[in-house]
Amino acid sequence: MKLIAKIVSILFHPLLMPTLGLMMIFNLAAPISYLPLEIKRIVLIIVAATTCIIPITLIPLFQLTGMIESIYMHQRRERFWPILTSAFSFFVGYWILNRVPVVPQFINSFIFFTILSVVISLSITLFWKISIHMVGMGGITALITIMAWRFNPQLTVLVSGIFVISGIVGWARLKTESHKPAEIYTGYVVGFFTVSLSALF
Repeated sequence: MKLIAKIVSILFHPLLMPTLGLMMIFNLAAPISYLPLEIKRIVLIIVAATTCIIPITLIPLFQLTGMIESIYMHQRRERFWPILTSAFSFFVGYWILNRVPVVPQFINSFIFFTILSVVISLSITLFWKISIHMVGMGGITALITIMAWRFNPQLTVLVSGIFVISGIVGWARLKTESHKPAEIYTGYVVGFFTVSLSALF
């Protein structure tokens, strides 16, 4: 079962969530889904590079310099610099997107509040270990809920599904002994309520 839990943790790694969220916006948010393919491609490249590829490529560097003991970063103190550099990389992506006039405000808002959730997680990490996986899942759950409310009521089925998937990811983090229940719940609440604020913009 631990092997399955590890696979689930990899498949739903928090650094994949912004890119996954963007792809959902492109395909499920009706007004935005009609964007020209070239614009979608540019936005996807920017988001994937700054929220996933760059942060992931820095992890081996942190390990080589002794800043982290393993790529799993089980210890709270190991997480500070990876989260900080990820937040900076996320912000660079957001800064670039804001200078592309055709990018819909909804996408910019999603990325901004995703950054905010990372910053909040970083602040909590200074004194307590929070589940970043669940922060990501909470953010994706909030995104789909907002899209169901604003663009497509039929997405309520998908909302139910993402709650179930979030539960599975939470189970996986517990099964791998990466977190305690309180760290799981807190991460999910932080991600959900922070990204939910994007509904206001």
